[in-house]
Amino acid sequence: MSIELAACSELTNLKSTVAQLDMSLASEHTKTASVGIDLSLLGANCTGEYAVSSPLDQVDYRKLITAMRTAHDGGIDFVSLNSTFATHSLGKTRDSSLDGVHAAAKIAEFATGGICVETCATPEAINIATDLLAKQTAGWAGITIPLHENSDFAALAAAAADARAAGIPVTVVITNPKVSPERAKLVVSIADSIRLRVSNPHEARGARFALRAAAKEANRDLPVMAEIGIVISATVPAAEERALLIEEINGCEIFPGLPKVIGTVYDVADTVESWVGLGASDGVVLVPGSLPTDLASVLRGVLPLLKARSIVSE
Repeated sequence: MSIELAACSELTNLKSTVAQLDMSLASEHTKTASVGIDLSLLGANCTGEYAVSSPLDQVDYRKLITAMRTAHDGGIDFVSLNSTFATHSLGKTRDSSLDGVHAAAKIAEFATGGICVETCATPEAINIATDLLAKQTAGWAGITIPLHENSDFAALAAAAADARAAGIPVTVVITNPKVSPERAKLVVSIADSIRLRVSNPHEARGARFALRAAAKEANRDLPVMAEIGIVISATVPAAEERALLIEEINGCEIFPGLPKVIGTVYDVADTVESWVGLGASDGVVLVPGSLPTDLASVLRGVLPLLKARSIVSE
């Protein structure tokens, strides 16, 4: 299910060549946006209502599958697992970089929508993920990778092409909004979609336009998604209290490097509309502060609000 959101006049009235990439907005003044949600907090030894206090706990696949199915059935296009996800915790004595991939492969048969999993930006990791996820028979699966300056872009492009041929799209994570034309071309040679971890929507819009311009030159259509951290309660003060509690439990800042909404379902819906309408993204990946509370708020509050404000296409 995709949601048609209004595009603001600031975007539809732009005259630059890059802005012509969104000419569909000029006639309809709407933009199709997809919505995903991150379920990494359901990993082992994570914070949240589903967390287990034991330092040697293991992921509860039953709860992970239930959350995934609930999200899909509630209108979420895809769920994701990021690099922090672990199937079991043994401190720093084990490599958990492929835990998300193995978990996704296990739960894929229960998916009714998409599932994206983050792994290392190496050809070897992409090949392993491709082999495991290509066996999925329901929904669809994708790989997410963070690029680095010293990455072997040619080798990654080849591995990504193999994944694409197997029906596994590759998403590239961008954390620096200053995307040069040369960098954009490298990203486009690898990615089937982009995920922005950029806190400022105006900087995100500049990065999105640069990437879409490079994609247009390569005759490709690459959607650009923005990650947004959320803590939802009935009132803003209550949400702020929850956010402070989460920070105390985790011992660190909540959602570092991400835009964040700490407030009500209306605040989250407004932010999603703002980012998409401004041209900063083609959709969002909501990163909850805790589960299952924020997932329930998205399904029961945020999505119905967005649907009520827009046209829904299935």
